[in-house]
Amino acid sequence: MDLLWIKIILTPLFITGIAVAGRRWGLAVGGWIAGLPLTSGPVSLFLALEQGRTFAADAAVSSLAGGAAVGGFCLAYAVAASRRGWMASTAFGLIVFFCGAALLRFLPLSLWPTFGAVTLILIGVRTLLPTPNRRSLDVAAPWWDLPARAIVATAIVLLLTGGAQALGPRWSGLLAPFPLFANVTVAFAHRNQGTQAVWSVLRGIAMALFAFAAFFLAVGGLLARVGIGWTYALAAVGAIAVNGLSLRGLHGNIEVD
Repeated sequence: MDLLWIKIILTPLFITGIAVAGRRWGLAVGGWIAGLPLTSGPVSLFLALEQGRTFAADAAVSSLAGGAAVGGFCLAYAVAASRRGWMASTAFGLIVFFCGAALLRFLPLSLWPTFGAVTLILIGVRTLLPTPNRRSLDVAAPWWDLPARAIVATAIVLLLTGGAQALGPRWSGLLAPFPLFANVTVAFAHRNQGTQAVWSVLRGIAMALFAFAAFFLAVGGLLARVGIGWTYALAAVGAIAVNGLSLRGLHGNIEVD
């Protein structure tokens, strides 16, 4: 089957399944899911298949660095949400993300120093995010939420992989972690349930970003040495292992009565 059709068919199915799981297990877990490499992972795989392993490995290091920009989005949204509504908070968070990505564009990035720096930044983000002081009640999402997520995610995958040659590995990697699902999840919670729900979602996202970092550390380190299949299988296993640890911490620390 042509790769274009694989992108068009598998991406929305994958995203819809993840979104349904997030709804099933609540806001904090929904945020945790939203912080995983839901679009950046498939983008990385398609870059490897279409542009080659060297291109995708370089892009993976940039995507790893982009995790710091997503952490900046989380902090910026949290700061704005304490005083403003979801639209102003979204604008502020995305401005910080794009400014962070633009700054990272000009920095020298190598795998292990980038991983170490991003890990420290994410620890700082996790520490600085407010802790919710009550449980948030779930609110039913509108009918268009799942189709919209699937359509936008597929569009991002198609745009980034289709424009990879023009963008180059640095910009392709930096833009791949664009916080689409993080933004949708936290903005919906903010609009319907207030700032306490925002804290739950953002702390879930922050926990998931450690698995995100582990995934791209594995891709950046292995892709030039082993086959594409083995690289992404091992990266997924590593991310799942980190996911398990972060989910335990999520349940232990996010929802406080």
